Amino acid sequence: FFLYWTKNIVNYGNKKPFEFSTLFESRPDEKYQWTEERMDKLLKESKAKYGKPKLTKSLFKHIKWSVFGAMISFIIAEIIPFAGPLLLKELINFMEDPDEPEWRGYMLASIMFGLFLIRSVAT
Repeated sequence: FFLYWTKNIVNYGNKKPFEFSTLFESRPDEKYQWTEERMDKLLKESKAKYGKPKLTKSLFKHIKWSVFGAMISFIIAEIIPFAGPLLLKELINFMEDPDEPEWRGYMLASIMFGLFLIRSVAT
């Protein structure tokens, strides 16, 4: 399901072998030149501000949003397993009470499935 996008690439590779000319052009922010230019700019800014280039601060400015996104994803992935037992307890309580509405059981099962699906994508 998640690798459906690879079907066209595999079919193309079966018809004709890949060559360098068949590859697509990378986005500008994925090329090493962009990273090199950005790091040079950040190092020059830090040199102007502090008198000498600060590699650590420049590197942090360069990758801070990528690291922040990865940290948020990791935190979400680590918190979700704690919700599993709580939802399972609610599901067991639902099954023990015959007067509970049916939609509540479907909702609890769907939430459990969704949370663990999100966890598998986030890790």
